[in-house]
Amino acid sequence: MILHFQPLEMYPPVMNLLNTFDIKVKENGLDITVFSTYRPKSKEPDFLLPNIKIKRTQGILKNENNLVRSLKYILFNCVALIYLFWKRPKIVYYYESFSAYPSIIYKKWFNHNCILIAHYHEYSTKEEFKAASRVVRTLWALEKNNFGLFNVLSHTNEKRMDLFKKDYPNTNFQKTLILPNYPPKSWSDFNNNLLPDQPIRLVYIGALSKETMYLEEICDWVVKQGDNAVLDIYTSNISDSAKDYLKTNTSNNIKLKGGVNYYDIPNILKNYHVGLILYKGHIPNFIHNAPNKLFEYLACGLDVWFPDVMEGSKAYVNPNEYPKVIALDFDNLKQYFLETLMDRNLLTNRSNTYYCEPIYENYWAEIKEFNIA
Repeated sequence: MILHFQPLEMYPPVMNLLNTFDIKVKENGLDITVFSTYRPKSKEPDFLLPNIKIKRTQGILKNENNLVRSLKYILFNCVALIYLFWKRPKIVYYYESFSAYPSIIYKKWFNHNCILIAHYHEYSTKEEFKAASRVVRTLWALEKNNFGLFNVLSHTNEKRMDLFKKDYPNTNFQKTLILPNYPPKSWSDFNNNLLPDQPIRLVYIGALSKETMYLEEICDWVVKQGDNAVLDIYTSNISDSAKDYLKTNTSNNIKLKGGVNYYDIPNILKNYHVGLILYKGHIPNFIHNAPNKLFEYLACGLDVWFPDVMEGSKAYVNPNEYPKVIALDFDNLKQYFLETLMDRNLLTNRSNTYYCEPIYENYWAEIKEFNIA
C-alpha cells in the first residue's frame, strides 16, 4: 500500500513511479492500493491507472480554516489506518511526513513484519521542523523516534540524503536510496532541439512566488531585450504578490498563462528555446536542488538557465554541450548578452539519459529483494 497525503496530480514523480509499477502489477499479478486526497476545485480528470487501485479522501483547500484542515487530515489518517488494518499489506510505502502516522502506527503496533518504506520529495532542516505547524512537529517527532523501523528511506539526490543523515547521526538507517525526479522517456519524442532564432522564446512552468523566486529580475531582463526575447509563464499556483506584479508590470513580450496538465507539458515545451528555473535558494532544500523542471526541459531539447545559488543543479552544467545548462547570477542579469547565452558554436549535442523508467525499474528490483513484491 502506498500513502501520499497530497494529491497525486501535484507530484509528477509519484505519477511516473505509479505508471511503472502499474505495468509490474499486471505482469506479476500483484495488488497495490494508493491512498491519497482529491485535488481542490480541479476541472482536470483525476489520475487513474488500470491495475492499481487509488482511494481518496477530501483534500485541503487554500485558505481553509485550521479546524476544517485538521478534520480533513484526521479523516485521511483514520481511514488510511483502518484500511491498513483491514488489508494488512506486506509493504507500506509512504511519501513525506504528512503520510507518516498511519504507516508507522501500522508497522509498530499491528504488523511489525511488514516492510516500511519512506520517500521525501523535499529536505527540511531541524530548524524548519521546529518552526512548522503543530501537526508537522508531531509527525516529525513520530518519525525521528521510529527511524529504526524503516526498511528503506529515499531522497531525490545525494546531497539531500547526506544532510538528512547528518541531522540524525545516531540513527542506523537500514537502507537508503536516491530517486531523482526524471520525466518519462516518451518526452524525448518531443525533442525538436530548436535552433536559436529571433525572438528567443523563454518558458517557465510551475509554482510562482515573488518572494522566493527571481521573478522581477528575469522579467526586467526580458523587457530590456526588446523584440529579441519573449517569456511565457504557465502556472496554476501563483502567489498574490507575483500575480499583482505581473498585472502591474505588463509587457508585450511577457505573458502569464494558465496551468498545464503534466502530460501536456512536452507538447508545449517543444515550442521554446530556453526553460527557466527561478528559485532564490532561500532554504537548504532549494540550494541543494536539481528540480523536476531541469530534466523536463532537457528532455524536450531546451537550454536550461538556473540561479547560481542552486548548488544541486551545477552538476549538470557542461560548457561543451547543448542543450546548455547554465548557472546565472540572477542578481546581476544585466551582465549577460542573449547572443552569447544562445551561441552553440563548437558545441556537441548532449546525450540525455535522464529518464524515469530505468530509475523505477531498479527501484522495483530493490523492493523485490525483500521477497515480498
